[in-house]
Amino acid sequence: RMRGVADADAADDGADALRARCRAHARDAARAGANESALRWITLALARGDWQRTSTSTTGDASSRERETRTAWRAMASDHALKGEILAAMGSHRASAESYLRAIDYAARSGDDDDDAQTRSKRGSKSSSRMGDDDGGDVVNVNDMRLHAARSLCALQETDATEAALKHLTLVPASERVLEHKLLLAYIHRLMQNDRVAVTYYKDVLKEYPWAIEAAVALGELGVKTVDVRHALRKATTVEEAESEEFVVLETYTSVLGALEVDDIASARSSLSHMASAFPNDSYMMCASARADAYGGRDVDSALRQFASVRARDPYFTEDMDYYAKLLYEALEGEKLRELSASMMELTPESHQTWTCAAYYSDYSISRKVIEEGKFPRSGSTKAESIIAAEKAVRLSGGRSHMALITLGSMCLKNKRYQEGIAAFNQSNAIKLSMHAFKGLVHAYLATGSGTSAMMYAKQAIKRAPQDGMAWSLVGDVHAKKTGDTESAIKAYEQALAYNPRLLRAVKAIAALNVKIGKIHVARAVLQRQLDDYQPTHPDELVSLYCRLAQVLMLSRQPTESVKYYQRALAVNPDCTVAAKALDKFEQTRNVEFAAGGGPDAENISSGEEDDMEEDIDDDAGSGQDGDWMVEGQ
Repeated sequence: RMRGVADADAADDGADALRARCRAHARDAARAGANESALRWITLALARGDWQRTSTSTTGDASSRERETRTAWRAMASDHALKGEILAAMGSHRASAESYLRAIDYAARSGDDDDDAQTRSKRGSKSSSRMGDDDGGDVVNVNDMRLHAARSLCALQETDATEAALKHLTLVPASERVLEHKLLLAYIHRLMQNDRVAVTYYKDVLKEYPWAIEAAVALGELGVKTVDVRHALRKATTVEEAESEEFVVLETYTSVLGALEVDDIASARSSLSHMASAFPNDSYMMCASARADAYGGRDVDSALRQFASVRARDPYFTEDMDYYAKLLYEALEGEKLRELSASMMELTPESHQTWTCAAYYSDYSISRKVIEEGKFPRSGSTKAESIIAAEKAVRLSGGRSHMALITLGSMCLKNKRYQEGIAAFNQSNAIKLSMHAFKGLVHAYLATGSGTSAMMYAKQAIKRAPQDGMAWSLVGDVHAKKTGDTESAIKAYEQALAYNPRLLRAVKAIAALNVKIGKIHVARAVLQRQLDDYQPTHPDELVSLYCRLAQVLMLSRQPTESVKYYQRALAVNPDCTVAAKALDKFEQTRNVEFAAGGGPDAENISSGEEDDMEEDIDDDAGSGQDGDWMVEGQ
């Protein structure tokens, strides 16, 4: 016979032996992982308890009757506490929270939540709230019940439930709060955007337990400087601990993530090199390295390889997979994006990372359908599936996920819901200033005709990262599309290339602007230099560059050279419609001219190319392509 049932047999003669047996079976089943059975047994115990209370003897003196009533309330509190744990293990968080709150109520009736009961409940703080406890009549620790109820309420991811969780946790005296209380309080205040209070609690966590990596990482995400986090860590440790090898790991780990939060890529790479030598296969650090590589489009291929390696090593790892989805989306890796989205939906269907992945895949699927069928969905009338998924990602994160908000903003811009996009990007910047948000804001304001606001955010981007090529290209976008100052636009794009020579959107914009002002030879030189010195590794970028150079060559009255580059584009991507149409046009013109006794007329051929380049000015200098957020009808 199982140990719990044996203990029930040994219960006092005055207790209800049948109820004790039901309770013992519930605990044994829960311990064995048979939660459904455990729930049914504890429900029987509670039903027996209800009958026992209604049939309590009215004989004896008042003291005896009071003692019996208190004992009955105490047993009900204990049973509801056990039921709450069983329901939590089954994932029924709402019902679990209700059971914990009932346990608190019954404990209050029995008097076990007063000051005199605190001494008697010390044992309960470690055992009575655990399903492995064997004593059927333990005093319930009310503070533990408040913690468990708050945890279940937070799991509901609802605003009202989160506020209720905070209310219950604040009822726990500060002197009685353990590490888990403080972590949950910090988490709730962070969800409610009370960042200063959250920072205070996370610092209290580090004072009590400096090895809590989650607290150190959260402080960095909340804007606390890395040097301050490291100072807090050293202050909380002994001299011997501070000199240990694992403490160096903790500091470096914190430095990596803190540097990424403020886009200090150089510092992040430096710390990552130390981590990689000691922990070459750590999933968190590999994802951090991938994010550093992907920043500003510096080495997207390396980032994709590292994310893929993490997925291959641990298919159940979900951290930072929203970043991976964004990269796959921009790289047009549709099949991999589909696999990632499906896997995330299976593993964590209620996480914001999952719905961010779903938003990207939904938009990719719609884009492919447009390309294949040539049918454009209506913009602005109804919400696209990608927007709905992104909104759910924001909601699940409590409005605290920077990536979910960036995704929502980008999807709104693609569907011409500019004001919603502006709101999402501003909310993202309130959490973490980022170049993605600045880019989205600049392009949203350009689309709505507000050049002044666009320039304001472009300048803020430069102030945020003065050596970031993307920031300077945003200034070029505003000059090119709104101020009409072509010379200033070209200078801004050239400055962008000085900081990031591989920024293809700046190269294409410079070429388009030079064509506009008649400097075709300059446009050709810029494109040719990019192809010779910084040839893109991504096939789509390479095809785009080939086609742009072919257009400029056609405008330069060099149709034969132009054809060569169109053919190279088709060799890389046989489905490139731009190259295919251009070659068809060239063949038709040549056949007509030869039939008339002449040769191909470069002037007639190039007239269409010049129109295309004029249209490309708006794409490159305004909306943008090559992974830009705002790609309308591409």
